[in-house]
Amino acid sequence: MATSLTDPSLVFAANKALIAAHPAIAKVSEFATDFSSDAVQPGDTLKVLFFDTNPATAYDEVNNNYGTVNGTLGNVSVTFDHRVKKTYAYKPTDHLKVNPAVWKRRGDAAGVSISLAIESAVSLVINKTNIPKTGTGSAANESVLSNITKANLAKLRAAADAAGINPGQTVLVLNPSAFAEMLALFDANIYGGTEAIRNGVVPGLYGFKSIMQLPLDTAAAEKLVGALVPSEALGIAGRTIPADDVGSGAECGFTTDEESGLTIGTYAFVDHNTREHKFTMEALFGAKLIQPEKCVRLVSAAT
Repeated sequence: MATSLTDPSLVFAANKALIAAHPAIAKVSEFATDFSSDAVQPGDTLKVLFFDTNPATAYDEVNNNYGTVNGTLGNVSVTFDHRVKKTYAYKPTDHLKVNPAVWKRRGDAAGVSISLAIESAVSLVINKTNIPKTGTGSAANESVLSNITKANLAKLRAAADAAGINPGQTVLVLNPSAFAEMLALFDANIYGGTEAIRNGVVPGLYGFKSIMQLPLDTAAAEKLVGALVPSEALGIAGRTIPADDVGSGAECGFTTDEESGLTIGTYAFVDHNTREHKFTMEALFGAKLIQPEKCVRLVSAAT
């Protein structure tokens, strides 16, 4: 993992934080992502380039459409409105005498906390405000999933077809309760493997790109059980926050997950109010439904 940190304890903790965040990184990477170590201010809105998976079009030799762009969703405006952080206190002597396992646990805890915040932010965009009910019958972008059975899960392919989306490029999102019920139907040694089951993502089941657990809106009016979300219909972008001039006795740096590009910032400082030594790990990102008309809400009863 690439890092600009220099303190060995902070480098170790930051690396462990990204490793601990990998399950969430793997989840959001099922959708369209654009992570970068470029710096922006929290709340900034930038144009981010995402790519679609619509069927390739035929080459028209007569009209020479070879150079016609048809493989992008264009520049989508994403607001970086999620700045999440985890702060821990430590003693200056921790760098010298504390077992590295303590810094590992600190890094692990920060990474898990950041990953839960990322999952929560992504799940919050899936609701009936962002995916309003349209159409009627099988053409509606709302489908009733009253209980979790193999037969009902298989029928969701028909719901995907009715919505005009490719199941193989679609993520079936389920809330924790529904996902647990689904797991009870399958043997982990056959479906997805033990690691996939433990991480809350089962790839390829019923021909979907994946089935994953996300903490969806629990408001009663939503009646939300899950959603069919094409991978290019939901975008997550991450950036960093400009580094401050931290002065002597403090450090600010960034560590990047080389596979996904997700970057976390680490800031070690002295709290002048309490005189405590602290360090904060943080991430800055935004999530947006790029093509809500392609998504299908799954509800326990018709709304």
